[in-house]
Amino acid sequence: LSHVNVGLNVSHVLTAQQAVLAGNQLDKCPEVGQAADLTGDDVAHHQLSGQAFNLAAGQVQHRLIAGTTGHAAVVGYVAGTAAALRAVGEDVSPDRVFRMAKDLEGHDDQVGAAVYGGLVLIPAEGLPIRLPFHPSLRPVVAVPPTRLPTYKARAILTDEIPRDVVIRSLARVSSLTAGLITGDPGMLSAAHGDEIHEAPRAHLSPEVGHLMDVARRAGALHVARSGAGPSVVAITTSDTADRVADAFRKEGVGVINESMDTSGLV
Repeated sequence: LSHVNVGLNVSHVLTAQQAVLAGNQLDKCPEVGQAADLTGDDVAHHQLSGQAFNLAAGQVQHRLIAGTTGHAAVVGYVAGTAAALRAVGEDVSPDRVFRMAKDLEGHDDQVGAAVYGGLVLIPAEGLPIRLPFHPSLRPVVAVPPTRLPTYKARAILTDEIPRDVVIRSLARVSSLTAGLITGDPGMLSAAHGDEIHEAPRAHLSPEVGHLMDVARRAGALHVARSGAGPSVVAITTSDTADRVADAFRKEGVGVINESMDTSGLV
């Protein structure tokens, strides 16, 4: 299942649109001038992994809401890579930024969503594949004030997964992917009940299960943990998005209710 990843780019959380603009700030960093005779790959991986890289990443990170540190780190790597390449006059194509940023950050699905935007499939081999995201769908994200460090969420997961769980999980991934492409409510509903990432973590952040129930009652077609949690992403329609967002707000959590960013890094 490690390569059956689908990344969603929710504009306020994962947009990398400001990344290249951050490159303008790098002209003030001495590391850029010292590295002018190196290739962009060298600069992004080495010379700019310190002060200049962090400056570029910070230009984007500081725009993100509190509690999305994992996403901020991904955007930081994408922004730093793109800005470093631009600072030395190198090609800033999405494919190149993806290859470099995913080697630095380590999560192909998250980097892919930030770089390409929209709905992105990470295949077993090769570059990410952009999939059509049905125009009737709209993601709404709930951001609780509580925190769940990613390392704790990952530590709870088992290294061995029973065959029957894998089979059911593949069916859910297939249903989710088909539902996001077609907008079919039945497909999206059939994707619920993740046994690999959600069920083992339920006791770590019980507010997640409650928020998922709240979203379903308000009309969400599909609800899941956003990454490790405790944020929750609900797939809604244009008719139900505001209702789901209001239901989240009544629970005292932050809400991101914006359209899908289909451009990613530009």
